[in-house]
Amino acid sequence: PVSSGGHLLGIIKAFLDLNTLNTLACFPVFIGVQSDRCAPLAEAYSRGEENFQRMYNLPPVPYAISNPNPPAGNLLLKLIYQYNGYLIAVNDQEIQEGQKLLAQKEGIYVLPSAAATLAGFIRCQQQDPSLAQKTTCLIFTGTGFRGQRLFPAEKNKLHHTSLDHLDGLLAKMIDKKKPEN
Repeated sequence: PVSSGGHLLGIIKAFLDLNTLNTLACFPVFIGVQSDRCAPLAEAYSRGEENFQRMYNLPPVPYAISNPNPPAGNLLLKLIYQYNGYLIAVNDQEIQEGQKLLAQKEGIYVLPSAAATLAGFIRCQQQDPSLAQKTTCLIFTGTGFRGQRLFPAEKNKLHHTSLDHLDGLLAKMIDKKKPEN
């Protein structure tokens, strides 16, 4: 995910340093992902521009990746072009689907902004099916427990019990029988 651009810049720099040491078999392709509700870099990239335009008068965007004026934006654009990377924007539905897929298939609960990474990768695979055959590394930058709730909150029920009855209560709560010894 891309907000200010610093995270992806740091990753690219690390690979450039590794490349100068001749430790890489091949140089990776970098994909930066933004929310389509605030995507100054992805928009500049899609137009082939070297510089992004600051975005103004945006409605509130509930994602940590929403930065209308990324400080490292122009340098990041330059490096993405130089090393044949991509900057793309994904919509809210794609982000939510990515978050659900990570939770259901991998047991990982991430922030929506982190799930944009998977949403962007899925979009790139649709545009370039050969990506499915390549080794990939997706970076998920934040746990979902500190962000917005994707799933509706349930009303908590408080149960009072003694320690002696805790096993039975837990078994009842998860609708399983206590195993016999």
